[in-house]
Amino acid sequence: MTSSTGLPYSRSVRLLLDVEDSEASELLEPLPGTALPLWPRVRMFFASALATVELGETGVPQRQSRAKTYHRLARSFLPSRHDAAGLRGHSPVVIVASGVTTSRENGYERNWLVGDLAEAVSPEAALLQWNPPRPGSKPAFPRTRSLDAISARTDLRAYRRDLSAETATAIDDLVHRYAVLFSGAISAEQERTIAASVRYQERRAPLLQDALLRVIDRLDPHTVVLEDASYGHRGGLVQEMKKDGRHVAEPQHGWIGPSHAAYNFGSIFRHEGLHSQIPDELLLFGEYWGRNIRHPAKLTTIGKPHLQRAMMTAPPVAERENIVLIASSITDPEATTSLILALRKKLPDWRLRFRPHPSERATLAERYPSLIDVDAVEIDPHDDLYASLPDCRAVIGVASTVLFEAASFGCDILVRRSPFTEYYVGEMFGTVYDDARDTDAMADRLRAGSTPVDVESLWAPNSLDLVRRWALTAGTTD
Repeated sequence: MTSSTGLPYSRSVRLLLDVEDSEASELLEPLPGTALPLWPRVRMFFASALATVELGETGVPQRQSRAKTYHRLARSFLPSRHDAAGLRGHSPVVIVASGVTTSRENGYERNWLVGDLAEAVSPEAALLQWNPPRPGSKPAFPRTRSLDAISARTDLRAYRRDLSAETATAIDDLVHRYAVLFSGAISAEQERTIAASVRYQERRAPLLQDALLRVIDRLDPHTVVLEDASYGHRGGLVQEMKKDGRHVAEPQHGWIGPSHAAYNFGSIFRHEGLHSQIPDELLLFGEYWGRNIRHPAKLTTIGKPHLQRAMMTAPPVAERENIVLIASSITDPEATTSLILALRKKLPDWRLRFRPHPSERATLAERYPSLIDVDAVEIDPHDDLYASLPDCRAVIGVASTVLFEAASFGCDILVRRSPFTEYYVGEMFGTVYDDARDTDAMADRLRAGSTPVDVESLWAPNSLDLVRRWALTAGTTD
């Protein structure tokens, strides 16, 4: 099965869609005492399990020390001007985002993913971020608040809360029946892990939902822009907001395609109980991304103003130094290290800039010890990718949004072969290179350069105008 862009669906997403297209009755069942089907809130646990078997681990484990956990909890009970619980006054649009997509600009901390949305709506819009504010930071958008204290207080309440035996048993039973639908693709161990995750989620999610709804009800927006709204884990929250007449939109935050389970849904999602748990509208960077997916929401292209501003100020490629940015593959630090050191020998007149994934920065020296303090190899110091790309001639990566973003800056794009290549990139950027045997060819390609790809379908032009136009009509029609 292939999408309209030529990229195939991964095996794991095909399995997920086949199950949902079968419209099995189990997928419509709620937990005892509730009316909302459980499946939308757990489907990504199954998708992740299937993808791990097919493609391997795709993330870096994140751990927080017990001391930091206690400190975060204690801080959550102290008065803070950053706490979203203290925000007052009507907001026509409330934006809920992770808060990791921030950068420093002129002494202020700006959310480059959704800051333009907030500014385009009105000064009365509210921007709520899950991450805590950085020490000493001042938000570029004044009505920015943190949800971290609310989340920490919810963690404490969830720790003290037990599910009823009936609910816990029903979760285990439903998870098992879901697993059976996948005809042996889900192992017994994966099933147990999924059930444990679902039990924890169903203990915590209603508490967090109630806390966040109190904030949203007080602000009384007509539209809520909710990052990750398609992932399902906040399905109850989405359903409640839609029931209250609020329009729920989700901003694209990264790569979307036929192998991204969160943005591909089977036909059973036409049922109201499932459909009500996903957003009304998906706001896309460009029309290309909408061609890639099976998503029942309204698809609206608004571009990415932050990217467009950076593109306009970037120097022409011919005027840039010989700098190549190597984006982390996350999954194989040793292979990435070997590639960089091999290219260093073959390109003595180039600077190699390694960009770790944000999740790797805390353990950089541990994961990439051989790249620390190496001549002609620098660790990208910028949180904001667009502070780094404008002076690069080329970018090397596996399968991430970085490749598509780099194309907009006129960079030459070199793709490293991986299990993800066929599903995420295909032949869009030409030759695909094998780390172990193609370093000579990669060096030759970098020295020669190549013709940039057409990027208008990826990143809509005039994006700030598109954002403003969306802001004028947000939530008025579905």
